[in-house]
Amino acid sequence: LKGDINLICPNCGAEKTRVLATNKSLFVVRFRKCEKCGIYFSTAELPITLKLPKDYENLISNLTKDEFIKRFKNAV
Repeated sequence: LKGDINLICPNCGAEKTRVLATNKSLFVVRFRKCEKCGIYFSTAELPITLKLPKDYENLISNLTKDEFIKRFKNAV
């Protein structure tokens, strides 16, 4: 994926949050702080197993952030 993906603050909806710490094990937990309202929150990244096309890397490697989000929303 090209570009950064910022998580939206669950309190105020701001798009600018900062990662303070990351714990990696079976899944990834990130501890974040909103730059606007100052609330602290955490996110978890869970592994998902999908049957992907052989050229998966080529398929997503050239997508911009907006293209990736658009395709993901259409797939769900």
